[in-house]
Amino acid sequence: MTPKQQAFADYYIELGNAVDAAIKAGYSKNYANAQSYKLLENVGAKKHIDDRMEEIKSKRVADQQEILETLTAILRGETTSIDVVFLVKYLINKIIKVVWLWVKKMVQIKLILKLK
Repeated sequence: MTPKQQAFADYYIELGNAVDAAIKAGYSKNYANAQSYKLLENVGAKKHIDDRMEEIKSKRVADQQEILETLTAILRGETTSIDVVFLVKYLINKIIKVVWLWVKKMVQIKLILKLK
């Protein structure tokens, strides 16, 4: 993978938009508008994006054990009500972010499929 492709992959992870990521990585606007979907099909870039997204997901998302321990603490009254409020707000915020990312990905996939 070239440095420019690496930059594209990193910006794509950050921005979630292939055209914007290509422009920010140094590709021309014309290329980005017409060909950025091809960068997503590049094997090296795709693997880098997939690996980083998995790494990010594993850091951001609570695993089953963490969720069960937290819920158990709540059920046993081992946390204060303020902790529960913050936990609920935190979980709602995470759910909204995940749904938003999913919607953005679905829109991008729909656009890619229309271009083919």
